[in-house]
Amino acid sequence: MAGILIKILDALDCFHQNGFLHLDISPDNILLLKEDALLIDYNSVWSLNGNEREFWSSFA
Repeated sequence: MAGILIKILDALDCFHQNGFLHLDISPDNILLLKEDALLIDYNSVWSLNGNEREFWSSFA
C-alpha cells in the first residue's frame, strides 16, 4: 500500500512543480501502471496563479 501512495505522490509532485493543483484525487482518477501512477480528470486541475486555461496551453 505504501508503494502505491508513493507513486501517487510522485505523480502529484509533477503537477505541483509546474504550478498546478489536482483537486480530485480519488480512486476513479488514478491509473496504476507497473512503475508509475497517472492522475487523470484534468477538468479538476487548477493553476496556482488562478489562470485555469494555462493548464491546457502548457501541454498543447
